[in-house]
Parts: sequence; structure tokens; C-alpha cells
Amino acid sequence: MSTPCIAKYPPIAEMIYLKSLAICILNSFNTHLTKNGKEPIARGPLQFENVSLEEARKKYLQANGEEAMFRFLETFNSFNHYSMVAYPVGLHKDHFKHGKESLENKVLFCLNPNFGKSVGRGGCLVGRSYVYALLDW
Repeated sequence: MSTPCIAKYPPIAEMIYLKSLAICILNSFNTHLTKNGKEPIARGPLQFENVSLEEARKKYLQANGEEAMFRFLETFNSFNHYSMVAYPVGLHKDHFKHGKESLENKVLFCLNPNFGKSVGRGGCLVGRSYVYALLDW
């Protein structure tokens, strides 16, 4: 995702921020699990995501006050890849570049039902809009 998109479209910035927050929550949960003698979860993806998070935190601390959060989001985003999904995806196996595991994040967009009668993944909770997913991984 390009840097201008983060600045121009607030839902994209929110999506990036929420993924970083999910990583923090999973790390905290894993600390709790470990303290209670249980195995941590999502160790593979968190190994890579924590590197991204640490780099983003460094940029946040180096930035001026007004742009600190934007630099955090920009840096964290630079470790992710995006795809747009317009159709339902059934059983599949993801292959990541260099074997990098990742937490998948998505945001759904509903479009007017008159847009593209033969496309869309379905899943709109209200109405008959076509739904598209923007995935980051």
C-alpha cells in the first residue's frame, strides 16, 4: 500500500493500526499463557510481525510530534503486502515470499448492488451489496 493512501484514506490507516494492536494483544496473551505453563499461540507469524512492530516504534520515537503516528503507520505498513479479493475463497494454501509467516488482516467494502452483476464475494449483512476485501499479509 502506498504511503499517500495511508494519508488520504483513514480506513487504511485504521486497518494498519489495528493490526499492530492485534500483535500487542497476542503478545500479551502469550505472556499470560506461558506464565500458566501453556504453549503460546501464533509463534511463527508473531516472530515476523514483532520485527515490523519494533521498526515502526523506532520511527515513531524519531519523528516529530505531529507526524509520529503517521511515521509509525508508514513503517509498519512497509513490511506488509496487499491484495484485493473480489470472489469467495474456499480451501486454499497461502505461500509467502521467503517463507515469511504473517497475520492476515482485512477490511471489507460494500458496493452498490448495480455495480458488476457477476462479481463480488457476497457477505453483506444488510442489503444486497457486493462485498470486496482488501487483505494485508
